[in-house]
Amino acid sequence: MKSLSLGAVILAGLLGITMERADAQSKSSQVPRQSTLAQRQIPEWVSAVPVNRTEDLGDDSQTQKESSLGKASREWAYFDVGGDVISPRSHQEYLTRAGGGSFALGFRPLRYLQTGLWGSFLGNFNGTPDSSATYTCTSGCSGTYTATIKSHGNLLAIDSRVVLPLFRERLQISAGGGMAWLGISQSADTGSVSVPNTCPPICGDTRGHGPTEVIEIKYFPGGGHVGFGFHVRGMQVKSSGLNFDAAAAGGTYHDDFLLSGGQVSVRFGMH
Repeated sequence: MKSLSLGAVILAGLLGITMERADAQSKSSQVPRQSTLAQRQIPEWVSAVPVNRTEDLGDDSQTQKESSLGKASREWAYFDVGGDVISPRSHQEYLTRAGGGSFALGFRPLRYLQTGLWGSFLGNFNGTPDSSATYTCTSGCSGTYTATIKSHGNLLAIDSRVVLPLFRERLQISAGGGMAWLGISQSADTGSVSVPNTCPPICGDTRGHGPTEVIEIKYFPGGGHVGFGFHVRGMQVKSSGLNFDAAAAGGTYHDDFLLSGGQVSVRFGMH
């Protein structure tokens, strides 16, 4: 029994020594494996760089593609100053061609949509010749004063348009429609002379309204804030007579007009 016990103790000691050596060898073998894995991970990080670079190149190509399609900074507001000529096309009364100055202002909330206000100070388009009237002076003269009676037209239009921007906003083509108000009135040109009343006897004032459609082309050299343009506007006006004689006779009249002109345009808030 003692020999068996001694043999078991010796065997257990030998097994313990063998297991310790096996553990030492296993630990020493794990170290280079970890370093090898670390070395293998480095190229993976390096190889990830070209992937991100490829995405960046894709973004750059997309930007270039958008640029070629005409996308660029756009304005959110504009102001135009120019001149117009109004021509009666189809009319039921005696009307003539006249010209004058114009202005426009508006907003462009979306890249392909704008809305604005158009105004024109026109000459005498209703064919009424200038006349004269004599007034009693109150200051600036003595006795009586003879003043020239002139007719003046005016136009106000509100419209919304679809905008087609080209060449990175250097060229803009817009078209749309809205509502127009057209009128004409008379006034006495008294200059610096003061008279008690000019109306009566001169009180000519008549107006009408109707739908309008417009097409406009603008060009901004270098894509800057200042450019120039050309526009054509049609109007179908319903009134009680835009000619003073027709207005005095009564009735309802339908007149068509064509307004054309050019302008200098200034745009703001490029973004």
